[in-house]
Amino acid sequence: MARIKLYRNRAALYISIFADMALVLGLAAPALSQSGLASQPVAQITPYDLKISVTFEPPPDQGAPAGTAGGASRGGCPSDPKEKPFLTALIPATGKVLTVAERPTLFFYIPQTSARKVGFSLKDENENDVYQTDLEISGNPGIVSVSLPPSAPALEIGKNYNWYFALVCNSADASGNLVVNGSLERSEISPTLAKAQELTSPLERAAFYAKNGIWLEALANLAEVRRQEPDNTKLAEQWAEFLKSAGLEPVAEKPLLKPK
Repeated sequence: MARIKLYRNRAALYISIFADMALVLGLAAPALSQSGLASQPVAQITPYDLKISVTFEPPPDQGAPAGTAGGASRGGCPSDPKEKPFLTALIPATGKVLTVAERPTLFFYIPQTSARKVGFSLKDENENDVYQTDLEISGNPGIVSVSLPPSAPALEIGKNYNWYFALVCNSADASGNLVVNGSLERSEISPTLAKAQELTSPLERAAFYAKNGIWLEALANLAEVRRQEPDNTKLAEQWAEFLKSAGLEPVAEKPLLKPK
């Protein structure tokens, strides 16, 4: 009788456990089904496919380079360190800088500096002003971005634009400002490039634009991913490899700062 009682107790225990599991799974099943996690191990879940290669391929037949990586610079704040890397524009070392955006985003590496403001200006090919702005900075080294706002005129397809980015050391005397400059062109969205709009992942879009020679959108999409997951080492490696593929080794490991 004692043995029968023990079995009965075990059966009750199993029934209780199974009932609890069924309740938990019943509550969790809708969430698992909606999230797509029910059919895959949790360890494999990631918001991005980190196997995607983001390597810049310059567009063919684009003529002479629009400038070397970093552009031309002059001046500098007297008290700033003189060690490299200096103020650097994140543009490919060779090939024309292309964008498909009406109002693109550009990126610059700022070294340690006593300046607390940077100036950005965009001009058309005849040096007429298109857009200009000043931005506050902390003085800490890192990569910053400048985006043309909705209020700025849309870039025209097929036209060249010249940009200037300066560390403002002395607001009263611009001759001492450290300046980099370069040019860009807005490219028409071809049927091939239009496919990028169908990609939901910014990492996939970055890889697509990079493969098709559209530098600014490749960089902007990859920066979006990096800012979302700043501690992701795999994404940091992809970011560095992308910059190195465009000849930007000196700033490939520098931190990407949040926009102000």
